[in-house]
Amino acid sequence: MNFFCRALNVSNFNLAHIIDEMCSFQYADNIQHIAQVFEVLDEYLKRVPEGLQHLKAEIGEIVLRLLFPVRFGNSADPRGYDRLATGVERPKWFIADRLCFDTSFAGRTSLLAFDYNVNIRLGDLFVHMGLGDRRLSKVAKKTAVPTEPVELNPKFTSILRSKMDFVIR
Repeated sequence: MNFFCRALNVSNFNLAHIIDEMCSFQYADNIQHIAQVFEVLDEYLKRVPEGLQHLKAEIGEIVLRLLFPVRFGNSADPRGYDRLATGVERPKWFIADRLCFDTSFAGRTSLLAFDYNVNIRLGDLFVHMGLGDRRLSKVAKKTAVPTEPVELNPKFTSILRSKMDFVIR
């Protein structure tokens, strides 16, 4: 919230100020600035004494706008993202909420371009926005997908087959 009061000279700031700032996002904006505004929204929602029920309409409106910086692969773009997307866009973009997911899924699917640590801090916000199903920790499967042809190693295959009787017992 200091960000709004100090950097943007906003006094008596409220949710409308945050939403106005988010709605002004453009493709040329810096990823750090966009992340800061999302963090301010998260902080604001955590401090709302009445709870989040009366803010569902405002949060729902945010998800429909082009506010989410998304990248495919390791973006060479100096901004750190390839485009701004909505939260309801198809095909889906995903949130790399584990460090290994950022490298494992880069170039395979569109990812939210925030740093891994920012994604972790904003986890509750994403759930409140209805984006919990985009977290890779919830949707990733533990099935290996080899990218090269699979070839059996004859030496190791014969060793494992010779020990199969002992393993089965």
